[in-house]
Amino acid sequence: MAIDADDKILQDFLVEAGEIVENLGGQLVELESRPGDYELLNAVFRAFHTIKGGAGFLNLNPLVDLCHRSEDVFNVLRQGKRTVDAGLMDVVLQAVDVVNAMFQALRAGNELAPVDMQLLARLELLVQPAEPVMQLPAAKDQPELPENTDDLTDQEFEALLKALPPSAPPPHAGAANAGQGGEITDAEFEALLDALQGAPTEKNEPRHMPAVKSVSGEIVNEPPPAVSSAAPAATAVAESTVRVDTRRLDDIMNMVGELVLVRNRLVTLKAATSDEQMAAAVANIDVVTANLQIAVMKTRMQPIKKVFGRFPRVVRDLARSLGKEVVLELQGEDTDLDKNLVEALADPLVHLVRNAVDHGVEAPEGRQASGKPGAGRVLLAASQEGDHIRIVIADDGAGMDPEMLRRKAVEKGVLDSDAAARLGREDCYGLIFLPGFSTKNEITDVSGRGVGMDVVKTRITQLNGTIDIESEPGKGTRMIIRVPLTLAIMPTLMVMVGTQIFALPLTCVAEILQLDLKKHSSIDGQRVVMVRDHPLPIFYLRHWLSGDGSGQLWPESGHVVIVAAGGQRVGFIVDGLIGQEEVVIKPLGALLQGTSGLAGATITGNGRMALILDVPGLMRTYGRGARQSEVA
Repeated sequence: MAIDADDKILQDFLVEAGEIVENLGGQLVELESRPGDYELLNAVFRAFHTIKGGAGFLNLNPLVDLCHRSEDVFNVLRQGKRTVDAGLMDVVLQAVDVVNAMFQALRAGNELAPVDMQLLARLELLVQPAEPVMQLPAAKDQPELPENTDDLTDQEFEALLKALPPSAPPPHAGAANAGQGGEITDAEFEALLDALQGAPTEKNEPRHMPAVKSVSGEIVNEPPPAVSSAAPAATAVAESTVRVDTRRLDDIMNMVGELVLVRNRLVTLKAATSDEQMAAAVANIDVVTANLQIAVMKTRMQPIKKVFGRFPRVVRDLARSLGKEVVLELQGEDTDLDKNLVEALADPLVHLVRNAVDHGVEAPEGRQASGKPGAGRVLLAASQEGDHIRIVIADDGAGMDPEMLRRKAVEKGVLDSDAAARLGREDCYGLIFLPGFSTKNEITDVSGRGVGMDVVKTRITQLNGTIDIESEPGKGTRMIIRVPLTLAIMPTLMVMVGTQIFALPLTCVAEILQLDLKKHSSIDGQRVVMVRDHPLPIFYLRHWLSGDGSGQLWPESGHVVIVAAGGQRVGFIVDGLIGQEEVVIKPLGALLQGTSGLAGATITGNGRMALILDVPGLMRTYGRGARQSEVA
């Protein structure tokens, strides 16, 4: 029978349980490195326990079976009868993968298939105590619970009830009468045991439970400590939030985008009138629209840790398969950016992090031979810089050798030897983004096919972002990505090319100069001008974008917009500058869809349509062929 994917209770469960599983991968990898961390072990146990409870309520029996067996494994670990090791973690992480697959099936409305019996059997083996028994350090004042909770006497159960802190929720009426022969369900009893373990009252601060001690065969309890006031505050915060369908946010953002266009039109009209009241009203609308735009953008913001959370698992599994030791360091996980960017950055970042582990970090023996620690280090950091997000993927591995990259480019037929010899250091690093280029001599499951980095570059460019490389042989490599905070509204530089208006994304614009274009030179068929004693390749955009472009002569002077394209700076000659303007990106129509060099369209403040230029796409499409034909 199919699952009702629209069921409200099921959707709430998938959202809440999905957040738990997102954190679970990182917690498990952290637990593997700190197997003696009792609080972390307890948190993982509770994660499986919570998912099991919700799945049981919804009669999702395969999910209940898997979580229950996984919970049993961590209960054995909590009792100190087994220790965390890589083999155990392999099985548990496989169980987490199956839980994620079940969530995907439920979202699609499919019925859950039974859990693979081999996986359940492997988990069952882990439930058996290992020899010798290793005791984990228990948290301070941790109650000593009986090993077999099914055989508790009435007196022992009453003592456990007394040990509950005052803030614990009152048990079911049946539990209150358990000592007088009443019955208690398994779920109620597990809830009591959970309360005895103690939940954290503040971040990184365990709530110490009253110790339960046996004195002369009787169980007594010590006075409980003062109850923290954090619980009521947490309840108030939870009640002040509301879950909203992301499609509604998208609709609101689209309407705000239209409002921005109207605002731009009014600001333009204001300049043509002398009516002071009209000017004041337009100024107020300008301020309110800007504030509304910021507020709506904030509602779409998500912390980048939604992406970063998957990388401890990615690095752990890949390093283990390659026989390497790699420590992943995460920074800036709370940096916020547009939810669409969070989703769009996931795949490029996965590829770059895998490359850092595979290509960057050396094997332990190689690192030790070069005087490095056996364990490599990979850094994944995010920070906000103005209206952009800066993401760094760095490793302390072997780095990239420009000479080796030149040699590989010649061997693969990407460049001839003369062209390769003229490449600078940064140009050599940029070779790794070419389709089919790889530094690996052998093809493996991880790399070597020469695909991936070109896709990464293309995807980052589609997000109106840039990617730069810094590397030093023997010391490591840094990949630096910069993307805008949002994809819906973009700051641009409006320029005139012929009689048409075009928008250049401001992220690509480095500076604007007024140059004497008569003083140009030619290098390999490419026009260049000297800017601060450095040659700058220049292109006349009218030759590319206007219908009458090929017959136009070069201007003797003009505005040159210097842009960053593919790791190099080039100059675009334009016929006029209009100014900076925030625009709402609209997709191109069917006739123009997929046109190289165009990223979209927008409506300007004066009501005209302007095409938004894709600078890297322009260079790929026109740059090479134009170099020979443009020289007069």
